Parts: sequence; C-alpha cells; structure tokens
Amino acid sequence: MDEAYLELTGEFAARTLVDRVRAGENVVVFRTLAKVYGLAALQFGYAIAPTRLADSLHKQGLGAAHSLNRLAVVAAGAALRDVSFVDETRRKTARERERWHAALDELKLRRTDSHGNFVFFESGLAHETLAAAFLHEGIDIGRAFPPLDRWARISIGLPGQNERAIGVLQNVIRSIK
Repeated sequence: MDEAYLELTGEFAARTLVDRVRAGENVVVFRTLAKVYGLAALQFGYAIAPTRLADSLHKQGLGAAHSLNRLAVVAAGAALRDVSFVDETRRKTARERERWHAALDELKLRRTDSHGNFVFFESGLAHETLAAAFLHEGIDIGRAFPPLDRWARISIGLPGQNERAIGVLQNVIRSIK
C-alpha cells in the first residue's frame, strides 16, 4: 500500500495498514518524506514489511546503509520528530486545497476530491495549451497525465502562490468562455 499522501489527511491513523503488517499479513506499506514532510529533493522513503519479506529484500541489497544519503537520513530523523510541523502542514495544505476546490467549483470545472498536496481538474483545454498559459505567467504546472489530456495537476503552494495561480487559471478559463 502506497501511503505517500495519507499523512496529508486527518484520517491517517485510522486508515494506515501498518497494523496489518504487525498482524503478520502479507502487506507492505510504503511511506515517503517527500510530501507532508517537504523533503522531496532528498528522496527518502521507507517500507514497513513483514519480517520474512523485509529480510529477503535486505539480502538483495534494498535498504543497505551504504546506499542511503546521509543528509537525507539526518533530515528524515529530524522531520519524523517534528510532529507539530506535520500537523501544521496538514492544516495549511487542507485550507489551501479548499481554496483551490472553491475556485474550481466557481469556474464549474470538473475536479477530483483530492486529499493530497495537489488539485487535479479538467480545464477544457489541451494540457499543453493550459501549461503554456501558466508558463507565460511564470508558473510551471508540470506534465500531462495521459490519457487525461485535458486535465491538469497543480501542486498546492503557499497562500500567495495559490492566489496568483488561481488568478491565472480564472483569466485563462474566462478568456475561452
């Protein structure tokens, strides 16, 4: 189970599958410190697995100490100890995600009910066209997600960044209507 975005929800404790691993079920839980902890550039993650499977993976070299980035290990340790940062990030992300959802609803754009640190919506434009309009304003919204070529995924930023990006989206959408 990939729990990369689960920590961004208020349901983390109730929905994690770690208890199934502890109960001996054949389940592996993958976590990353890239999302709620903000350590994407360090590419640090971990898995929680049944002992037999973890031992087998370790024998194949996965998780070997020499393969770990020391800076990432130190940053991960500090991040995992800073519980208040995670709670604050979760609240701020939820607040900004709701701003995005309200703006998308106002523009009558179909969207997913994201619980992560991004919004995903159908703009009505080819992704390349929308991305070019954003890039013209200095905002990189990233890649397309084929076959959903009229959909865009925008990462949630700081309040001022979101305000600016929402304004660009409003201008682009209103210009085609």
